[in-house]
Parts: sequence; C-alpha cells; structure tokens
Amino acid sequence: MESLGYLVTVTGLMNGLNPCALGLMVTFLGYLMVFSGKKKKDKNVLVLGGFYLFGVVMTYLLLGLVFYKLAYGLQRSVWVGVFRYVLGGLIFAFGLIQITGVQIKMPKKLSGWFFKLMKKVNGPMAVLVGSLTSVISAPCTLPVYVGTAMVLSRSGMAPIKTLVYFLYYNLLFVLPLLVVLVLVYKGKEVVEMKEWGHKSEKFLRVVGGALLLYLGWWVIR
Repeated sequence: MESLGYLVTVTGLMNGLNPCALGLMVTFLGYLMVFSGKKKKDKNVLVLGGFYLFGVVMTYLLLGLVFYKLAYGLQRSVWVGVFRYVLGGLIFAFGLIQITGVQIKMPKKLSGWFFKLMKKVNGPMAVLVGSLTSVISAPCTLPVYVGTAMVLSRSGMAPIKTLVYFLYYNLLFVLPLLVVLVLVYKGKEVVEMKEWGHKSEKFLRVVGGALLLYLGWWVIR
C-alpha cells in the first residue's frame, strides 16, 4: 500500500508537469490578460484562474472515477487477462510516442472561440474553459491517469479510500498549474513562462514517457 501511495504521488505530479497541461494553462492566462483586460497582481486573475483549476479538477475527478469503475468491472470479468495486456500495451505505446515528441496543439477554430470567450470571461465561463482544456489535453494526460486508475482498481481498497486517492492525485495534478498561476499573478511574464515551457519540454516529455513505460509494465505484471 505504501508503494501505491508513492506511485499516485509521482504520477499526479508528473502529469501536472505535462507540457500539454502547462501550455494550456499559460495560454488561458495569456488570453485572460490580453483579451479580457486583466493585469498582473489583479486579484481577478487569481479568482478566475482558481475557477479554471476547479473546472480541471472536477473534470479529471469525474473521468478518473469513470475509468476506475470500468477497470474495476473488467477486473472481475473473464477477459481480465486480455484487458490488462491490451491496456498495458497501449500505455506502453503512448510512452514511446511521448518520448518521440509528438505535440498536441489547440485547433485554430477552437483558438478563435477562446478569443471570443475570454473577452467576457467570468467564473462559470472559466470553469467551462478548464473543463474543455482538460478534454483537449486528454491525449497527453489521460494515459498516465488511466494507468493510475487501473492500478487503484486492483488494490482492493474500500471505495472511500479510493476516492481519497483520486482527490489526492488531482490536487497534485493541479499543483504545478497553481504555481504557474501564482507566478503570473506575481508579475512573471506569460512570454517568459512559454519560453521556460519550450526549454523544459523535451526533458518533461522524456520523464513522462518513462513514467508511462513503467505504468504499462505495472498494469501488465
């Protein structure tokens, strides 16, 4: 059980450091400051950023519980062996793809929609944007999350303890995004954050890919 806690800690933090999740957070803050007229050290930046992160957490928590329920049911089916090898293989493949540096970018049409939305952004809209960006970044972030949900489904823990683990995972997932939000609020330029993201992208992708390879092995074993 202790090793499971370490696994959830590492996967949650590393998935939060995923270039896709970080990039979309920086993009949101850029739109927020440019198109809605918000300034650095404006408390509305923190408030709206908090609503955005709330949308991210709620979306991922819901997705995680859905994946857990599916995995839990399949664990008790006659196809459990096949399912483990297929899912583990897919996670392993995503790890290799991530290491090679395949990138996910916001579609141009969606970018234009964001432009219109951010001009009149408010709390509920920020929650909606957080949920939608979670879906957009799914190809990057879900493989780690699905693998973690699969491992939790095999743990035999009580439902309430499993829920606590999912909450813990998601809080760790948004922690790097929260740091980005605070840095921008304190005066860090969005352009600087983007530059840091570009410089760190290769390293983060390799580490994230290695984590997926490990998760794929854990699922199959």
